[in-house]
Amino acid sequence: MASLLRRAVPGAGCAARGSAAEPLGAPRVAAHHEPAPAARVAPHSPTSWRAPARQPSVAAPRPADRPTWTRASADAPAADLDKELWSAGDMYAEGAERLRAFMAALPELAEQEEVLGGLLGANPELVAADPATVRTALEALAAALGVNLLRAARLAARVPGVLERPAEEAGSKVSAMAAELGTDVDAALQLYAAQPGMWAVSQPSIIRDRLDTLAGKLGLPLRNTVALVGKQALLWVIPPSHIQVSLRDVAGCCGLSDSEAEELVTRVPPLLAVEKRLLKLSVAAVTASTGVPAPALLELLSRSLGLVALPSPLLCAALEGLAADLGVAPEHVAALMAQQPTLLCAQFGTIAAALETLETALQCSRAQALAVLCAQPCLMYETTVDTLVSRIQSLATTFGLPDADAARALAREQPALMVVAPATVRSAASAVGAALGGSLADCLALAKSDPGSFMMVTLQDSLIEAWSARLQLEPEAVARLLSLQPALLELTATTLKARLESLAALFGVPAEIAAQLVLKHPALAAVPPNATITRAKNVSMALRISIQGAAGIIAKEPALLAVLTHASDEVKASGVADDVGEVGAIYEYYTMEWLQRQYKEMAPARVTSFSALDS
Repeated sequence: MASLLRRAVPGAGCAARGSAAEPLGAPRVAAHHEPAPAARVAPHSPTSWRAPARQPSVAAPRPADRPTWTRASADAPAADLDKELWSAGDMYAEGAERLRAFMAALPELAEQEEVLGGLLGANPELVAADPATVRTALEALAAALGVNLLRAARLAARVPGVLERPAEEAGSKVSAMAAELGTDVDAALQLYAAQPGMWAVSQPSIIRDRLDTLAGKLGLPLRNTVALVGKQALLWVIPPSHIQVSLRDVAGCCGLSDSEAEELVTRVPPLLAVEKRLLKLSVAAVTASTGVPAPALLELLSRSLGLVALPSPLLCAALEGLAADLGVAPEHVAALMAQQPTLLCAQFGTIAAALETLETALQCSRAQALAVLCAQPCLMYETTVDTLVSRIQSLATTFGLPDADAARALAREQPALMVVAPATVRSAASAVGAALGGSLADCLALAKSDPGSFMMVTLQDSLIEAWSARLQLEPEAVARLLSLQPALLELTATTLKARLESLAALFGVPAEIAAQLVLKHPALAAVPPNATITRAKNVSMALRISIQGAAGIIAKEPALLAVLTHASDEVKASGVADDVGEVGAIYEYYTMEWLQRQYKEMAPARVTSFSALDS
């Protein structure tokens, strides 16, 4: 909700539309939403981490011919136009007022934060428009499409062009596509939402031909293929000629049911471009050996696709060995590998000590402590039981919680509220409460749903600009970094700059790319760079590869660190690291193709990990 509030600030929408990803996801954005982890970034790496030579084509951007929207405040007194620049509090108050006006005019979207936020982000001119005018336009679009207003708003949020032309034209276009594909209007709408570039294609038969070819490669009926592309837009980026395996091949090689294979492909379509010889991991075998449920392993593979090239016994050894080391179950290790694998750059003694501290302060189980540490790896350093207890008590006071148990439950649910000074949380609650005119319960809901944006309310533009100058990053990049990792507010800009420079030197990339890696893997900022460098040296010696190659593993396939902890000799002897790297390069290549296409089309899909790109 706090991020939605920012979009409702007049003038903020344009910047939102041009920015790359929320999360770096943005998921987790995942796709039209989540979020989730950023696309892998390619540092200069050895040949074992090569990218495939195939190069798909890129669709042309859509034309634009925007109408003129009526500004709701057009009759404001001239004195208001001449007043000084607003403070952050003034802007949020104005944004809250605009947001309330939109919710009043569009009650269907009041509980649909993702849709309303996407609508305003994709069509920034609407922020200053009369909400009643916006409703009229959406009602006309809904009537032309034969759907409800919410469904029409979803389309407008994903395909801004639909509001630039007469509603009847949009209705005719969608109906023609549905008829050509033999589907209903809803499936056609989902297809357009998944791939906004299709809106610029005038002949539905062109889309049909491509989908027919894709269906043949996948071994699916056309209707099922249309639904699959509607769920996962990245499928459209991979040319059918690049597809190496069918869904049945994936199911057979990876020990999956047909539905599980379809789910995995939906989450990470680049799997289809992986040669059959590289699909070595059997999910069924790992589940039988370790007891880790198949859904947890699918989550792991969707976030670290390279592991499909890993023989099952090696992953089993890693899961069971790390579980014994950390005092948790193998399924909790799988969650660690999926969510925060670069945590393993730290020494095991440091991780174990942090888990004990969290267990005591939060009065929770070892598994819960590990989940908290994965969510906020900065809690691994310079954190004592007394400090955490004090911050938990402050949470109870700030949000009016009934007792310490409720405060500890809040801290376990949203650990980000523990990583900044209590004064920052109190200031944010005060500012948001004043802007929204809401209760403590409303502030708490915002803090739990988006703690980074919630606490960013307290930051002045001058501070962002100062950090921007010190880090030599764009202000938008700094704001995104601090919003997604509020723990960095506890560091100085100089300290963060030094860490980014050290990581940039290790990975052989510019500081801007190092910042992108930190967005995807927060533990890289939490773990001191010298520990990460030491870990890279250890990997280099264990596998007898260059330090650059070891750094490439940490940057691209950090989940492999867990395997190297207990099976480095086997990995070295089998040469499996090269296979994992080859699969990772395929994932990275098509991910970057998708991001470039999104940028060219200026589409509002704000994503960071295609494992989370679901409908």
